[in-house]
Amino acid sequence: MDVTRSNFKQTIPLILDAIDKSAFLSIDTELTGLQTSKNMSYRVFDSLQQRYSKFKDSASNFQILQYGICTFELQDDKKLLAKPFNFYLFPRSNELLKTDLVFSCQSGSIDFLVNHNFDFNKTFYDGIPFMSQEEYSIKKEFVAQERDDIILNEKDEDFVLPQLTSIENWLQTKENNNWKLEINNAYSRRLLYQEVKKKFNGFVQLEKSMVGGKTFLEAKCLKIEDKSLETIKKDNYLNELDEQFGFSRIIKEIINKKKIVVGHNLLLDICHTYQKFIGQLPNDVGEFKSTLNENFPLILDTKYIAKSKLAAEIESTHLGDLFEITNKLVKDDDLLIKCCDGFNQYSEDSNKFHEAGYDAYCTGSAFAKMMFSLSKKENISMADTLKQNYLLSYSNKFNLMSSIIDSFNVTESESKVFKIKQLAISATKNNVFLLTDFVEPMNHSQIVETIPSEVGKVMFTHSIDSNNAV
Repeated sequence: MDVTRSNFKQTIPLILDAIDKSAFLSIDTELTGLQTSKNMSYRVFDSLQQRYSKFKDSASNFQILQYGICTFELQDDKKLLAKPFNFYLFPRSNELLKTDLVFSCQSGSIDFLVNHNFDFNKTFYDGIPFMSQEEYSIKKEFVAQERDDIILNEKDEDFVLPQLTSIENWLQTKENNNWKLEINNAYSRRLLYQEVKKKFNGFVQLEKSMVGGKTFLEAKCLKIEDKSLETIKKDNYLNELDEQFGFSRIIKEIINKKKIVVGHNLLLDICHTYQKFIGQLPNDVGEFKSTLNENFPLILDTKYIAKSKLAAEIESTHLGDLFEITNKLVKDDDLLIKCCDGFNQYSEDSNKFHEAGYDAYCTGSAFAKMMFSLSKKENISMADTLKQNYLLSYSNKFNLMSSIIDSFNVTESESKVFKIKQLAISATKNNVFLLTDFVEPMNHSQIVETIPSEVGKVMFTHSIDSNNAV
């Protein structure tokens, strides 16, 4: 189901209900770019901090144009109902909220989307707005704040009290349509704003105007049944703020419900999700792991599961291949995955890869069939494979492309001095290790002293920098 700004509000109840009923949900994104420069390209010897910093740079500069969410409701051990949603997103500018986001585009990524028939008009004309929970909270807190009153001294009272009396007389006689005072001093204007509000309980409003380089305050009286103008402005601001929060409401619901989130090679998708809908990504990879785990306690990467748990059955982990292989591995008679009525735009033969909703559907389908295959191997029910205690061994571990580090493990502590990872460089080099994530720079002799003696004699073949060695 395509969801745009035009149908987002009326579709929200359906989306929230699908999330609530789901056993798990899968996600995917389509982006305006991947890497801001050659320095941000992935290198095989990247440490976890270096690789994370590159993901952070990408998520901070590029934009999500399309976000796919597919919910999967478990009917029984042999049937899942899928509801794929394809959200078109655009961070709309808003003069009242002072939001006007700047983002980058990478020509190769845009060409890629063009070649896959991406509908840019739908995104730019009718994309759903969004802002992070962090920005939303700051703006909401700002409008709710009341500035501390200024305590009037004798000089202040000499200025304010005659003006209050003048306004009071004007209210009684209404000889003129409006009360008006030239007042060019900002401090004096604030005093008058403050005391008029207190004196007349919000039913007299002062508005500033400029005439011929001079500043005037003009008093207007509202009818008693009307809200104060200030309240109206505040309500308008809050309504605009809720409107701008937009799609972030869906991500907030997923977080609040502590749903199982599935993706394919999804670490970059998760970084974008955090940056766009939660808040600024932290600089430190350890802090990122901690905050990510708080928001998404169960994230599963189908590429990691396929490579680490089902490598014998799955020879290619590219999403298209994985979808095809798992469909052959687990037939519909064993596990039927069916799209609900109203969500029939996708099927096994749709071939709409690189549309976020379809990729999310394929990812979730592949995950379900891999879990089914594992359940048969271990003689447990499909429902049991989707329980937290079973998924813990698979969850929060992300595949890393072009890296000698096995995986990005969210729950793994960063407190070790370094990690030793064996490299399968070739059949003749079986004892090659990468040492990464030093707490502080170390020279060769310091490293040798730290490595356990059972490792044997150590020889350094390559030193990347003072924080990484091979």
